[in-house]
Amino acid sequence: MLEFRFALMLMADAEVVAIQDQPPAVRYRLPGETEYHLHTFDFLVTYRSGKRVYYECKAADQVEKENTEQIVDTIELHYLNGTADEAYVIDDDMVLPDMAENAEDIVEARKCRNDADCRAVLEFMQQHHEPISMDSVCDAFVDAGWARTALLNLIYDGLVEHLDPTRTFEDAPLVRTVFH
Repeated sequence: MLEFRFALMLMADAEVVAIQDQPPAVRYRLPGETEYHLHTFDFLVTYRSGKRVYYECKAADQVEKENTEQIVDTIELHYLNGTADEAYVIDDDMVLPDMAENAEDIVEARKCRNDADCRAVLEFMQQHHEPISMDSVCDAFVDAGWARTALLNLIYDGLVEHLDPTRTFEDAPLVRTVFH
């Protein structure tokens, strides 16, 4: 479930341009060992900047038990060989269910994006300089459903921010326009 939740979060990140699930294994040897091992990361992610990052998703209680940090650190220091720029361990303390639920909402909203709706909601949001609840934004439009879809797309675009991304949109609905 951790991998699925993290994948949703990656798909809801506008900076992510490609996600490779279970990329080819990396050959490595731990310090003091003579035998080589193979390690398959959960994801190889390419960002808009061109940076490529391996991610290993593992339950927090398994990270130490399986020596995951040392394996990933060793690979990152000595064995990336141009396949990626960095490597990280992601555990369930970093990927909260509420964050994944929000990401899923954004991923679904992206499928129904309407640029005219996004412009209308953004114009409304720009009239409010203080945080406003998502429900208040949606209630300001005849069709609250399309307004919510537009609002979620604006969050994806980075033009609106959710003020407490560790909680669901329903439990912490405050948003505000991001001024660049």
